[in-house]
Amino acid sequence: MESSYMIGYIIGVIIGILLAGGLVGLIPFFMAKKRGFKTMGVVCLILCIVAAFIKGFFASVPVCLICVVVILIRSKM
Repeated sequence: MESSYMIGYIIGVIIGILLAGGLVGLIPFFMAKKRGFKTMGVVCLILCIVAAFIKGFFASVPVCLICVVVILIRSKM
């Protein structure tokens, strides 16, 4: 495989991971922002993107669900 195709493939994978992790991470981000936990929302967004880089979309969804549960528990206190 030529190097230009390989570079294009790698860039495509990185952009795809950023989009998938970012879109999943927007769920806890907006939920936390609505409840007044702006910093927690940013942290959850970053965690979802990092999880997507480590293990893909299938890891960012459980991280998103855990973050949503933590936000809901914190907002009840």
